[in-house]
Amino acid sequence: MNTKFKIILILWRYEMIKLRRQPLMLMLLLMFLILGMYGINNGRRLALQQLSVIDSLQLIQHNNLNELIGRFKADTSTIQGKTFASQAGIPQVVEFKNPPYAINPPKALSVLAIGQRNLLPFFDLVNTKRTNLTPPDLEIINPEKLAIGNFDLAFVLIYLFPLLIVLWGHNVFSHEQEQQTDRLLKVHGIEIRLLILGKLGFRFLILSILAVLISLAGFKLSDLSGGVTIPDALLWLLAILVYLVFWFAVSLFVAQLHLPSRQNALLLLSCWLLLAIIIPAALARVGDLAYPLPSRAELDNKARAVTWDTWELSIAVQIDSFYTNNPQYETLRRVSDTAQYGNKRFAAYQDLLQRRLKRLADNYYQQVDGHFNFIHKSSWLNPVTAIEHTLTADAENTQSDYLRFEQQANVFQQRYTAFMNKYLLEGRQIKLRELAKLPMFSLQKDKHKTARLGSSLFPVIFLSLAVLAGALFIKIKN
Repeated sequence: MNTKFKIILILWRYEMIKLRRQPLMLMLLLMFLILGMYGINNGRRLALQQLSVIDSLQLIQHNNLNELIGRFKADTSTIQGKTFASQAGIPQVVEFKNPPYAINPPKALSVLAIGQRNLLPFFDLVNTKRTNLTPPDLEIINPEKLAIGNFDLAFVLIYLFPLLIVLWGHNVFSHEQEQQTDRLLKVHGIEIRLLILGKLGFRFLILSILAVLISLAGFKLSDLSGGVTIPDALLWLLAILVYLVFWFAVSLFVAQLHLPSRQNALLLLSCWLLLAIIIPAALARVGDLAYPLPSRAELDNKARAVTWDTWELSIAVQIDSFYTNNPQYETLRRVSDTAQYGNKRFAAYQDLLQRRLKRLADNYYQQVDGHFNFIHKSSWLNPVTAIEHTLTADAENTQSDYLRFEQQANVFQQRYTAFMNKYLLEGRQIKLRELAKLPMFSLQKDKHKTARLGSSLFPVIFLSLAVLAGALFIKIKN
């Protein structure tokens, strides 16, 4: 067996004995285990609350559909029954009684990484009158300011685990210097670099096992939406291990400076403050100045003005715009289309309003995208924000995931409107057997998520290797 490998095994055996005799360190490891489980519990509680709301919505929708079907089968021997039966198939009645919902349910990994799920809408009522600005969007807030807002497992792993590494790894060699045992080690021919690597390697192994065990417990409790998929789980574990490698590389770099323990601790804490708080805050400030976020209140005011201006347009202008933009309905054009309260007038008004508001929304979200693209691109320069984004995106709880859901809801709304317009414009009623053909929303998965997020880990891996190389270079100089 290689001599260096034997020394590493001896060091690890010694570190294990030493750990067993340090009740404070064992209590800290236990505390982090408890904190991790507490974070998982917080995420699971939020996910179950949202699932409860979704179950309620689906129950309401099911009851509404049964009530609508009951109107088709109403007893026509009574006045009320005749009224119900005659109105059952009217498209406006069907839409009012049974509007579909676009739902973005919490994914399994939401239990581990809440992200912005607790701040953004996760369902949307869809009908022909809905516009791109109808959903209850909140004022867009910079995600970097919200990055540490939820105490979930991702928070524990990203923001608290580095502090444990600082506490446990700041004196791997300085302690030997202060006890003057480093001279004894040199007499026995033990390389200082090997000593530091052995000690940090043991600490890395213990904390990696702890992080993986907590994550596996979270996977077990993430029994939502069919549970955690293997690609998502592997990506999560890979991101965590890469993150721990980075912080232990930083610890190795500092240890190679051969400074006193207090200075080592101060340097490592400074690195944590710089990467976890100062740099994200600075980049957020730069993003606010370079790409300021538009005001949602101003957008709503413009939308109200556009809504009123569109309604004030002459009916003929609205009708002409509708047929110009929807040539498939040209054969339905009639002289009576300009009736003030006709179905075609309202369909034309909604169509024109949709197009005008879409231009407003596109301009608004273009500015929002510019801001978030800057934050997203700059976040990969910082391992803390990079891994935070990777874990949250793996759970599909980022701002981008919400915008993707809204985009799909907008596409579904267009499909639903086209379906209802067939009956509205032709003056037909929906039959009982046609209720089964009503469009239903289904959220499409991001098929390239794992590959995209996996490749985004390369900057952190490269930076970790660079720090390791720097630590070895410092050793050679010394």
